[in-house]
Amino acid sequence: MAKAPKALASRYFQLRLNKAPTAPYLMWTGCRTDDKCWWCRKAPKQTREHLLKRCARWKKEQEALWKAIGLATKVGGKEGWKRTSTPVVRILADARCTEALLGFLSSTYLFGTQRGWLPGKGWVGMFAERSDLLDDIKQGVTGMRQEVVLELKETVEERSIQNRALQTQLTEASAGRPGRVHGGIARDLPDTTPTSTPACVSVDDCHAAGGHGEV
Repeated sequence: MAKAPKALASRYFQLRLNKAPTAPYLMWTGCRTDDKCWWCRKAPKQTREHLLKRCARWKKEQEALWKAIGLATKVGGKEGWKRTSTPVVRILADARCTEALLGFLSSTYLFGTQRGWLPGKGWVGMFAERSDLLDDIKQGVTGMRQEVVLELKETVEERSIQNRALQTQLTEASAGRPGRVHGGIARDLPDTTPTSTPACVSVDDCHAAGGHGEV
């Protein structure tokens, strides 16, 4: 197949497999309520046959398409395929028509394909500069993603260290060391175990201790 931008090549294969986002396909997927052509409104269905042969919106591009197909399928003195007598499924299945179809998709921006790409020439005119700009944007986005990933990695490592420290403190507390968890940090509490007053051994000892016990 001819060398083409990935997005354009993808649309080409979708068109061949009848999976391109035409009105009937979008209606089948539930994205539209009708299957009529949104450019001319004259077709009962916006089929591939309609778009490549009869849609009034792309009349000029259709003429260029079928002229290219005629030249590509010409054998010796015999004329190539013509629009009136050649089914679209036939040109989609023939590798000789690939260049012509790619050029048609690019010149009409059908299904969101980008304009400015020509078979055998690549990006032309202002679109060549636009292509370079898109490459720069992609590189910038890639760099930003790498920075975000590194930042997230550092945050995860920091949280992991904090969690391990907290787990250690909780383990020590559960082992019998009194403490409390406040703000993620275990703090030691003073020992509040009640102490008993020793029994007085004499009246003088009790009075000295301020107690009232019996000897």
